[in-house]
Amino acid sequence: MQLNKQSHARGLHVVALFEGAKGLLVLLVGFELLTYIHKDINEAAMHLVKHLHLNPASHYPRIFLDLMEHIDDTKLWSMALAAAMYFVLCG
Repeated sequence: MQLNKQSHARGLHVVALFEGAKGLLVLLVGFELLTYIHKDINEAAMHLVKHLHLNPASHYPRIFLDLMEHIDDTKLWSMALAAAMYFVLCG
């Protein structure tokens, strides 16, 4: 019975570490979003697509690039705030 409790506690620690790492990753992404305030995010998106050796005219990269055309500073702030809230609530 003692072994069961120890393995259960170890499993909970692993899950807690995983969830904490996820929360930290989301927070870091949120801070990174703030670096694109007042910058051309479309150019950064195109650079990312080219860096990943994707064809900008193919289906999924085109969807990503089209979405980036509609991102403005207010939406970037909103996404960064949402990332911070996720970190506080779930991280």
